Amino acid sequence: MPKVDLGPSIIGHTQGGAGQQYISWNEGNWSISVHGSPVNNTTPKKLAINSVSMFENYALPAPKSQGVVKFNVGDSSQLINWQSGNVVYRLKTTDPATAIKMAASMK
Repeated sequence: MPKVDLGPSIIGHTQGGAGQQYISWNEGNWSISVHGSPVNNTTPKKLAINSVSMFENYALPAPKSQGVVKFNVGDSSQLINWQSGNVVYRLKTTDPATAIKMAASMK
């Protein structure tokens, strides 16, 4: 998959087809993907770079095994899911920055 530089030491991988594009990368136990549609002028690169920058300032909680972040450019469905102990957290917001700040506050 093609690589894209997202910031300090973070390399994402792009994939796409049928007018859709995804940028995905891992940070620690977190799997992160940003979805956009170049056909609709909502390419994911800017949100992916902004997310990497926010993760530097707002550390997400350490998941039990794997946490998942799914952001969508131009959509109101932003998800962050992780497990801590026996509790599974599912955070859904309309804004990626709000999602990151809320998840980071739940340490």
